[in-house]
Amino acid sequence: MLRNMSIVRKLGLSFGFLVVLLCTISLASWYSLSSSSIGFDSYRGIARDMKLVGNLQTNMLLVRLSVKDFLSNAEQADAPKYAQSYEEMDRLLGQTKEAIQNPVRAEKVAAVDSDVKGYNQTFQDVVALKAARNQVIRESLDVHGPKMEKSLSQIMESAEKDQDAAAAYEAGMAIKHLLLARLYTHKFFITKTPASVDRVHRELDEMQKRLVTLDRELSDPTRRNLLATIGPAKAAYGQSVNEVVRSIQQQNLLVRDRLDAVGPLIASNVEAVSSSLGSEMDAIGPQVKANNQTAVLVIGVLSLVALVMGIGSALLISRAIAGPIKRTVLMLKDIAEGEGDLTKRLAVNSKDEVGELAKWFNLFIEKIHAIIVQVASGSEELASASIELSATASQLSSGAQDAKSRSTTVSANAEEMSINMNNMAAAGEQMTTNLKSISDAITEMSNSIEEIARSTENASAISIEAAHNAADSNTKIASLGEAAVEVGQIIEVIEDIAEQTNLLALNATIEAARAGEAGKGFAVVATEVKDLARQTASATEDIRGRIQRIQNSSEAAVVSMERINEVIEQLKSVNCTIASAVEEQGVTTREISRNVTESSDAASSVASGVSQSAAASGEITEVIGRMAEVSAETADCAGQTLVAGNNLSKLSVHLQELVGSFRT
Repeated sequence: MLRNMSIVRKLGLSFGFLVVLLCTISLASWYSLSSSSIGFDSYRGIARDMKLVGNLQTNMLLVRLSVKDFLSNAEQADAPKYAQSYEEMDRLLGQTKEAIQNPVRAEKVAAVDSDVKGYNQTFQDVVALKAARNQVIRESLDVHGPKMEKSLSQIMESAEKDQDAAAAYEAGMAIKHLLLARLYTHKFFITKTPASVDRVHRELDEMQKRLVTLDRELSDPTRRNLLATIGPAKAAYGQSVNEVVRSIQQQNLLVRDRLDAVGPLIASNVEAVSSSLGSEMDAIGPQVKANNQTAVLVIGVLSLVALVMGIGSALLISRAIAGPIKRTVLMLKDIAEGEGDLTKRLAVNSKDEVGELAKWFNLFIEKIHAIIVQVASGSEELASASIELSATASQLSSGAQDAKSRSTTVSANAEEMSINMNNMAAAGEQMTTNLKSISDAITEMSNSIEEIARSTENASAISIEAAHNAADSNTKIASLGEAAVEVGQIIEVIEDIAEQTNLLALNATIEAARAGEAGKGFAVVATEVKDLARQTASATEDIRGRIQRIQNSSEAAVVSMERINEVIEQLKSVNCTIASAVEEQGVTTREISRNVTESSDAASSVASGVSQSAAASGEITEVIGRMAEVSAETADCAGQTLVAGNNLSKLSVHLQELVGSFRT
């Protein structure tokens, strides 16, 4: 399946798979953290509620302590302390009602709020009763008690002065019962017991008896006036005591039936709310802990699975990408550094970019193989043609040397003939003898001219053959140059492939960098792809250098062949000149032969014929001189042709060595 996918899709699949695993882990982590967060929020909310309830309990205790302190003291100094505690209690109740949303606990908090309000109202009633009681004590008991004691003391002192022992005694006993009544009144304020009230009433009754007796004993108007004020004061005092008793009894009733009953009920409800919160906290705590442990286990397992699967996918995809690339690198290395085996091919096992690279690489190797085969064949033909060209140049050089030798001989003969003709002009009497010598010389010259004609024809034929061979070699070398150009074009295709591979490696490197730690495997693949691109560029550059050397050698061969063609053309021109000179010499020789024949018939024309023969012999000498020069030039050109043939042979050998570096 991976073989039919492109590298981009493979990388995308790999990164997508990693993203899916990452999303799975993230979702699991998010779910676990959300559950833990919910649990912690619940736990924290319960803890806040517990704190509020604890503060509520503490403040309720402070309220009750303030009430106890208020009830235990006669004055109202602790009322502000209670007010402060109750105000804090009311504030905490408001916060608790807002914070606690559980229906059961909210119902208990509402009951606590209602009870606290009732508790406060009852306490306010107690405060009012205590205020009224204190007012009675302050305005009545504390006024009438001292007033009666003062009046009785004055009566007792006055009776003692008047030696009225009975009156003084009764006044003293009345003071005693008054003081006891006041004492038990204050004791009642402390103990709140009915016995103290009964004792107060008994003492007041005993005091009343003493007052009745004292009323019978007193006769002094002053003392009787004092006694008259005690009766109403005593009645008011008794009434005030009853009012205070009723007030205290009502207060005790409120404290016993309301405050002491509602206070524990409030504490019980608050404790119930606290216990409920504690139970829920005890349930949520282990549950949150268990959820966290499960989340850690799940995340750990998912992370381990993701790590294993990520490593597996990275290895699988990296092998799927790097394997063919390594094989391509090894083959390129073998071609660049080894024996240059062009018969090997990469196996195309996938349809991705690496498969495309192997496919086009095989096609490139096939084209290179075909070109190298053609170059090898062309180099062999070039070697054969260079050998033939060297042989032809050797033959041409030999013919030119022979023609030069013969032209030298003919030139010597012509000079000798010129001397003879001059002698014949000087001595006409020896004309007959000299004519025979001339006839022999002409015959020999004719033979030499015929030999020169044959040599010229051979040189012309050799020049034509050399021209054909040079043209054929030039055509083959041009074909070799075109093949080298085609190889250069293929090299450009390889360079484009290498650049695309390098771009692909760069993209893979960027994607790997974006992937971070998960993309290290792909960074290795990208590095191998870049190494492949670098080695491909190196091998391509090496092949380009070799092809460039082939092209340079081909161009040098073309230049050499052009020079050979020029030499051959010059040789053909010289041969044409030689042929024209030989033809002209043949005509001249025939003319001389005819003149020699006619000289025997007409002696009168001997001088004229000798003059013409002398002129003709001068021309022959010049022609033969030109022929010698042409032969020398022909020899030089043949030597140059031989050197060019040898250079071409060396070039063909070097070309065969270059081609031989590849195994075909």
